[in-house]
Amino acid sequence: MSSNEYLEASRLAVVRSRRLIDSNTTLTQELMMILTDIFGDLDDNIQTGLRKKYYKYKQHIRENGDICMTSYGRTLPDSPETYIGMYISPANKQVPLYASNLCGSMLEPNVYFADIELIDECIKTPNIHLYLEE
Repeated sequence: MSSNEYLEASRLAVVRSRRLIDSNTTLTQELMMILTDIFGDLDDNIQTGLRKKYYKYKQHIRENGDICMTSYGRTLPDSPETYIGMYISPANKQVPLYASNLCGSMLEPNVYFADIELIDECIKTPNIHLYLEE
């Protein structure tokens, strides 16, 4: 199975398990809290660059088992609810930071995670086996 199949199973597991959890926040709100904590300081983004922020996000994913949230985030539409801010690159290019862009970039195979690392992180998702097609 490919890492994309594992990522989709991980996403489905978190989305469907959410129906059983009584919470005051939605998955989108929880994800946005995580992303805003890491990428929300726009001045720091410019000073340090996004690459360091992505490695901080990778560390968060590993420590908290949040690959499922990241997989969910890459499917979100760009909207005011999923917008963090505007990043200005060293080449003076404006890059809007939406949850889908940040999560999608994080999950590109062999950029921040090797394929096998993505699969290993996905396997940590509770009940993922229910959504994996053999």
